[in-house]
Amino acid sequence: MNYSPSQTKKGTPYLDYERSAGFNFTLVSNKLSRGLTKVLRSRFDIGVIEWRVMVHLAIDAPMIASDISKLGTIDKGLVSKAFKSLEAKELITLRCFPNEKRPRLAELTEAGRNMHDEILPLVLARETAVFTGLSSTEIDQLFETLAKIRKNLELL
Repeated sequence: MNYSPSQTKKGTPYLDYERSAGFNFTLVSNKLSRGLTKVLRSRFDIGVIEWRVMVHLAIDAPMIASDISKLGTIDKGLVSKAFKSLEAKELITLRCFPNEKRPRLAELTEAGRNMHDEILPLVLARETAVFTGLSSTEIDQLFETLAKIRKNLELL
């Protein structure tokens, strides 16, 4: 492999941000999140973290905050905060494990499922728009490459 994000200018090394993985991943992530946040806040009064929690609950409920945190690589505190927000909006219910007093198991309510189902096509359309101009092969290669990068990150 012959990759380096560093360059030299007048004998001084510097980070070439256009070739920096961290810079580019952050840039893409921030642009995706900010755009989605605008849509979610204005139309549904929820944020990206609440949406991500709802996605996990739509797939595999009931779930506890730590499981969503691990699966979605979201800070557990942010998931707990999202639980409180979604519960206050009656989009999820929280219940206790048998023999426990503290509610921890979250599930979407009917209103939460309906909101999820209303948001999903908007999110999918945005995802599709991101790949405009790329071939199916390029998209497949991108996801294969990202999977390899995620695996490499686990070793750091």
